[in-house]
Amino acid sequence: MKWTKVSRAYLDSYIEFCDIFLLDPYATFILCEIKKNQDWHNLAHSEDSRLFQTYFHFLELAMWAGARYRIFLDDSSFRKYRWQSLRYVLSLPHLRGGMPKKIVSLVAQASDEQDVLQLVDVLLGALTSQASASPKAILAAHVRSAMNSLTQTKNPKLREIVWAAPKKRWFVPTI
Repeated sequence: MKWTKVSRAYLDSYIEFCDIFLLDPYATFILCEIKKNQDWHNLAHSEDSRLFQTYFHFLELAMWAGARYRIFLDDSSFRKYRWQSLRYVLSLPHLRGGMPKKIVSLVAQASDEQDVLQLVDVLLGALTSQASASPKAILAAHVRSAMNSLTQTKNPKLREIVWAAPKKRWFVPTI
């Protein structure tokens, strides 16, 4: 399922698919806008390395110490050891609050192989698109309305972050 394939014929299926997440009383969605300023360009010499560092900084910012995480990344082009180094650094206790994060799994896959990534694609499209086509507009309104609710723990279902690259890097991958 992809945001680009939302149509009148499958609108009900897309709404049901999104409701798997939207009706979960504990699920939250973090939408991160990346400011690609000069500091972002200075993160690394290649686009791949900047993307890798952006993953790290986003995850480090979004994760809570003491919680368990299964991380699904929409990318299969990096070598496995690079993702394992990311997992290791995210688990270090000196980051955010002095407690390690418990990463149960960190999997990089193409989105067509993973339902969770397809769900994120549809939710992200609904939240960021300015679609005027009726089926997409209906789905976007449904998602935005549900995202305005609170979770069981009284936190917002949708958390929006505007992120700018740090001047000082914490993590420097070799790519």
